[in-house]
Amino acid sequence: MDCQVIHSTEGRLRIRVPSIADNSEYADKLNWLLESLNFVTSIRINLAARSLIVTYETHLVSETIAEAELLDRIQRFGNADGSTDLVLPETKPLDRPQVNEWEQLGLPAIALGLALVAAPLEIPPLIIGAAIASAAVPWFSRATESLVVNRQPNVDLLDSLWMTFHTLNGQFVAPSLKTALVGVRRTLRGMSGEEKERQFQQLLNGSQQLVWVERDGQERQIAFQELVVGDRVIVYSGDVVPVDGQILQGMALIDERHLTGDPQPVVATEGEDVCASSRLLEGKLCIQAKRTGYNTRVGLAFQLLQAEPVYDTQIGTQQAEFAKSAVVPTIFLGASIFALTGTYGPAITPFQLDFGSGIQIAMPTAFLGALTAAARHGVYIRSGRVLELLAQVDTIVFDRTGTLTQGNVVVAIHTTDPSISPVDVLTLAATAEASLNHPVATAIVYAAETQGIQLLECETWDYFAGMGIACQIDGQEILVGGDRLLQQHHVDVSCLQPEIDASTDSYIYVAKNGQVIGAIFYTDFLRPESADIIATLQQLQIEIYVVTEDNPKVANAVATQLGMTPNCVHAHATSQNKAELVQALCHHGKTVAFVGDGINEAAALSFADVSISFASGDDIEVETADVVLLDNDLAGIVEAIALAKRAMEIVYQNAAIVIVPNLAVVTGGIFFGLNPIVNVVTNNFTAFLAEFFNSTRPLLPPKTFSTQKRLPAA
Repeated sequence: MDCQVIHSTEGRLRIRVPSIADNSEYADKLNWLLESLNFVTSIRINLAARSLIVTYETHLVSETIAEAELLDRIQRFGNADGSTDLVLPETKPLDRPQVNEWEQLGLPAIALGLALVAAPLEIPPLIIGAAIASAAVPWFSRATESLVVNRQPNVDLLDSLWMTFHTLNGQFVAPSLKTALVGVRRTLRGMSGEEKERQFQQLLNGSQQLVWVERDGQERQIAFQELVVGDRVIVYSGDVVPVDGQILQGMALIDERHLTGDPQPVVATEGEDVCASSRLLEGKLCIQAKRTGYNTRVGLAFQLLQAEPVYDTQIGTQQAEFAKSAVVPTIFLGASIFALTGTYGPAITPFQLDFGSGIQIAMPTAFLGALTAAARHGVYIRSGRVLELLAQVDTIVFDRTGTLTQGNVVVAIHTTDPSISPVDVLTLAATAEASLNHPVATAIVYAAETQGIQLLECETWDYFAGMGIACQIDGQEILVGGDRLLQQHHVDVSCLQPEIDASTDSYIYVAKNGQVIGAIFYTDFLRPESADIIATLQQLQIEIYVVTEDNPKVANAVATQLGMTPNCVHAHATSQNKAELVQALCHHGKTVAFVGDGINEAAALSFADVSISFASGDDIEVETADVVLLDNDLAGIVEAIALAKRAMEIVYQNAAIVIVPNLAVVTGGIFFGLNPIVNVVTNNFTAFLAEFFNSTRPLLPPKTFSTQKRLPAA
């Protein structure tokens, strides 16, 4: 059984179990089985993220034991098809009551209350100490677990020692206040996460259970879950758009605030794109569905919120390693201060140095906010690590065809002899290219289909990446490709040289039995936004390179159109050349993003630090690139980079917000005897400020770089 823990916090585990999405009966049985464990308080199944969220009693079991027991129970439960001997009771089990997040503050609140009234009520110190020890059990458990299981001290050991020494010395308020404030932050964090999930769930499928579609020329209502890609969806005034798609008919005033954050209604007209969660204020629209359910922008944002792919960042790893390595030196520092001064107060003050607990919490909040914001703006970024690299990108390599160009290729056929029919040339080329998913191949096949040409069958077929195709059709040896392919097969192409010299279009040859019989000239026009996007990226101090399989003449024309120097546009680029260019740039210390979307770019995409491509279908999860542009718009690249840079700025701001005050109060405690209560309040206030205020600020103004212009409401 494939399962793994993907995130854990105190009293809560998120476990990925892919098979639950494929078998609802299996998911129900697994839920019932895990709830029977005595330490489990609640189970929540998220089919979209293929995961379980398990909450458990920390005073009954440690995190390591809870994780091991749950994984063992899942793995032994049954096969992925749900085969098991377990039979659920026929009666419907009672729903568990919702866990009140504030109930978890019971022990810390009692400890703090006793500490505050200890002096006037003359409460025995033993009772107060026991209350503080009970409230501090999570710290003691994590510290012990790290020492026993990992054989390494962690920062919880420092907190445990600090609370223990203060309690033994009769200073009860500071340690009890620490447990209470940390508990409040944890509770607010949990409530905030639940509220965000609830809001996204409502946007996804809570607006209306039935939707109108046009099928077979008739309008009818179907269940929201029955929508499929290609449906013609009818949306009326007051309804929420249930899909991402293109407007086929109508004009409407729509509210996109849940998606873009912009409260200003906009006018949407025929030909424009509209996204799920937008609400029609006036008008009626007929929309062709491009993405449905969890593959819409808001659906992808919800999946990111559920999966929380933010814990694999380099900055997080470095912080965690530093925290581990700093524990023992901090203990020695405290011991040295005690040896020199003989007073315990300054000696244990260094134990409150924040080696990352505040940053560790505030950093994922910023990353997750950036990832979900990007998805709502039409850019799917897979993880926090990709976001981190995207902020560091200083070089972008574009593959010209299909990325900088529109992909709407226009073809023209030239033959070497009047006796050779252009139809014959097109037939052979289309037959050879039919198996490829490439803009040029698609255009050639489409041209053949529009002329009613019946494609033949290839008896043999070999593809040479970046060069062309060698195949056998009706016993004839056919070559379809560029100069290098024909040169390798020793085919003379000089008879077409005058046409080639006179044209600035790209071209491929068609040869039969060692003789060139024609050439197909094609034009793939640049996207309207390409030059502006290149200029914007250059203003951000990002180096731009373009690779193309075309000849130098076409490459130079592209450089002129894009406002680039010719040496930054590489002609005759095979898949190997593209990969070598990316490797060379990385070798010189560049952080490289490669933008491409085809079989010829697979190697270059894999060698790049960040791979970027357009969404090729409705299921975004099957895309392999690190960054997927959901819209057919290069502006998403600029927006993603700007958002990543802003997110990293917030992360560094959070570090400063937490670290600087912490160092100040620790220094004050060591040299000036600053009250430890000031330390506790300062540390928790700054962590709260970083997590709940700074990390949740809007990362970008709405539609910062969108090239799709809409009219604001009058």
